[in-house]
Amino acid sequence: MDSRSKIVAHLLSVTTDAKEPAIVISGPDGAGKSTILERVAKGLGERPNRIFRANPVESSWHLSGLSSMFTATTLTVDVEITKYIPAEPGEPVNHYGLAREIREKFLGTLSPGSVIILDDADLLDADSQVVISSLATKLAGTGISFIASVAAVHADSVWSSFRELEVTPLDESEAVSFVAELAGPGAHPLVVDTVVQYSDGLPQTIAEFVAKLSTRQLKGISPLVLPLVPGNSTKARIDQELAVLTEAQLRVMELCAMASLAEPLSIVSSEGDDIDALDDLLSNGWIERHGPYVQIPSKLVRSVLYWHASPAKRRNRHTELRAKTTAWSLSAFHGSFLGRDEAHFQSLYTAAEDFLSYGYIDMGVEIVERA
Repeated sequence: MDSRSKIVAHLLSVTTDAKEPAIVISGPDGAGKSTILERVAKGLGERPNRIFRANPVESSWHLSGLSSMFTATTLTVDVEITKYIPAEPGEPVNHYGLAREIREKFLGTLSPGSVIILDDADLLDADSQVVISSLATKLAGTGISFIASVAAVHADSVWSSFRELEVTPLDESEAVSFVAELAGPGAHPLVVDTVVQYSDGLPQTIAEFVAKLSTRQLKGISPLVLPLVPGNSTKARIDQELAVLTEAQLRVMELCAMASLAEPLSIVSSEGDDIDALDDLLSNGWIERHGPYVQIPSKLVRSVLYWHASPAKRRNRHTELRAKTTAWSLSAFHGSFLGRDEAHFQSLYTAAEDFLSYGYIDMGVEIVERA
């Protein structure tokens, strides 16, 4: 049984026993939390359950998430939420009073064995989170269970008192099985392995990659076009992670993303800002040394950075890198993007052999694909 099936089985078990009325599952975006909750809802069978997905748009005003929850889940709870919204800015919401009233109405509306499922609970407005978490922790002994999913549970989080189950990225064997399942029969093992390498073990990312590959690509007949093209959800998530970088750091990362490897001096200008940016990126692990080269260790981050730029901008970056790169094999790779006469396919094969002979497998494979 894989790790996610174990979590689903555990959730179904505790909701049956109703020993733990409030449970939260945590994990990064794309880890498959929503799928787990859907499997739990399906596994409940005829037992009454309600599933609600939070919307970040609902996080901007008092108790908007709670109102939407009642509407979306058709919970017929006659509670006038508006009377708990403060009339003046800065005044607090009466969390306790609202939670107590909802609990009383719940007990008169929901039958024992009911399960309330809330996906992305941390996207709700703060007041709704306080009320819902307070309500959920007081369901003990009622026979009503509550399951929520969040990105992370911090020490000062309103969800910290819940029993937490962490959803981690898929391990390699799980990821391989998942790719093979999505790709279907005939998927080439090396294609499956490539998707796994780019996915960071996140099911959502795997699904997006597989969806973008043609049948011929999945079977290894046509080139994959490396780096793999990420889906919109993955790009949005990685963009949020990259938002912490300075303008100089992002510029260095964007140049480094043009190939699996880069010469350090080719991705920095003579300006001090770029050199300092590279040093910071190396210190923080965004970029790593690999022999005489540097690389972005996360293939997924590199993929997002690469495809974020327009074709013209990518061509300009390849032009800049080719002019500053001293290694002929890497220069040939960049030159192949600049025009038909810039790099003959035979020179690319020779360049690939050169990289492979030094153990730079990723760069060698990408040049062969380019050829």
